[in-house]
Amino acid sequence: MEIVRYLYEDTIYVNTEEQISRILVSWPGYGLTVGSSGPKVQQIQAQLDPIATVYLAIPQVTSDGICG
Repeated sequence: MEIVRYLYEDTIYVNTEEQISRILVSWPGYGLTVGSSGPKVQQIQAQLDPIATVYLAIPQVTSDGICG
């Protein structure tokens, strides 16, 4: 959340909930960097795609499972 608030300051409203259901866990337990690959990279790419359609500063990517 700190990153979102830093990037978008007061231009967006962030709604928070105690518990969110039906959300897949994104954090794979290790850092993802350029060159990382696999199902966790593909999952995060798929989760970022709808966000990128609204926030144009986030580039749209193909969910191919390869970071970078």
